[in-house]
Amino acid sequence: MELTRENSRAMIYYDFRSGLTQKQCVDRMISAFGDEAPSKTTIYRWFAEFQRVKRVKLSDDPRQGHPKTVVTQENVDAVRKLIEEDQHVTYREIQATLDIDMSQIQIILHEQLGVKKLFSRWIPHSLCEEQKAARVTWCVRTLERFHAGSSNAVYNIVSGDESWIYAYEPETKNQSRVWVFENELKPTKIVRSRSVAKKWWPRLSPKPAMLRLFLLRDKERLMQNGMLAFVCHRSFLNSVKRTATAASSSITTMRVLTPHTEQKSF
Repeated sequence: MELTRENSRAMIYYDFRSGLTQKQCVDRMISAFGDEAPSKTTIYRWFAEFQRVKRVKLSDDPRQGHPKTVVTQENVDAVRKLIEEDQHVTYREIQATLDIDMSQIQIILHEQLGVKKLFSRWIPHSLCEEQKAARVTWCVRTLERFHAGSSNAVYNIVSGDESWIYAYEPETKNQSRVWVFENELKPTKIVRSRSVAKKWWPRLSPKPAMLRLFLLRDKERLMQNGMLAFVCHRSFLNSVKRTATAASSSITTMRVLTPHTEQKSF
């Protein structure tokens, strides 16, 4: 005969009313049922329950809905709907909305729905097909000109990077993480300007061993074909002449404003 919860609770209640201690009840249950006996924690908890409320009802109280640890199709559909409505929704928000266990949320997200939370890839602009083609053409010409990097003329390339000092920081890349279903495209977001109160510090290097840092004034930078151009200081141009084989053949590359963007020569 299987020892049910109600049966074990009835025997615990009998020992409680008989004046036995918790330890005596544990010893009696183990002596009678061995490994099938209720745990020590369960016996002590029921003794405390009987003492606290004089409880005599031995069955579980009725509960509404499914247990928090149960993965049901209803919960799966509810989580799917939350993600479709807000791809930035977090574990805690799902738990607060559906009142289910955190481990089950993980099972639903990664095993049932197969979603991943990815960073949105930053892109410099929402480019049209013509603009994309222009960039591909420029890259092909550059590869041909420098023989895919094997030509010594690559030392005439002036590479550059830049840093902005802003008065206000927008949403970070980590904050832009969104849930993505298995067959969905990876998310992207347009790079937005941070603030009008900013200073631009370009760093220019005609060779790995050389580095020039400038603070450019507003009149020394301009936009050309949607890309950022700049006017080099005379001291930098003189250094290029001394290091490059031909100053007229040097190429200046500069990245656009923000990380993860293409480069273009002027």
